[in-house]
Amino acid sequence: MLIFGYRHSSSGYVRASIAILLGLLLMVFPNWFSYIVGGVILLVGIVSIVQAFNMRGMRVIVTSLVSASITTVIGLLIVIHPNGFPGVIVFFLGLLLAAFGLYQLFSLLVIRKVVRVPVYDYILSSVSAGAGLVMVFFPDKTSKLLLIFLGAAILVYGVSTLLATARIREAMEEDEKAEFSHYEDLSKGNKQNP
Repeated sequence: MLIFGYRHSSSGYVRASIAILLGLLLMVFPNWFSYIVGGVILLVGIVSIVQAFNMRGMRVIVTSLVSASITTVIGLLIVIHPNGFPGVIVFFLGLLLAAFGLYQLFSLLVIRKVVRVPVYDYILSSVSAGAGLVMVFFPDKTSKLLLIFLGAAILVYGVSTLLATARIREAMEEDEKAEFSHYEDLSKGNKQNP
C-alpha cells in the first residue's frame, strides 16, 4: 500500500515535528516570524546573487543581479525592522478582506431583486468587511493575534499529522504482513511437494 507522503517511515513524523515546533514558536514568540521570513528571503537573495555570476550573457547577469539585489534588500529590511513586517502583511490582507467583503455585500444587494437572500449572508459579508477594516486600521494589534492563531493552527496540524502518521504506518505494516504471509504460505506448500 502506497500513500502519498508516507512512503518513508520517518517522513510523516518529520513533517509533524516541524509543524509542532513551528506552531509552538509562533504561539510563544510571534515576533520571530519576521526574522524567519526575512532570513529566508535574505538567504534566497544571496544565493541568487552568487548564481547570477555563474550565468552567461551580460543581459541575463544584469537582470538576475538586479532581481537578486532587490530580494536581498527586502530580506535585510525585514530582518532589520522585524516589527513592521507583520503589520504590513496584515494591512494588505485586511485591505483585500475589506474589499472582498464590501464587494460581496454590494453583490448581494444587487441580486436580492432576483432571488431571496438570507439575512446571514448579509451578516457574514458585513463581518468580513468589518474584520478587514479592523486589520487595516489596527495592523499591529491584529498581526500578533493572527500569528498566534496561525501558530495554533500549525500546532493542531502537526499533532493531527503525528497521529495520522502513526495510524498510517500501522496500516502499512499490517498490509505488508498480509502480503508476506501469503508468500510464506506458498513457500511452505512448495517445500512439502518436492
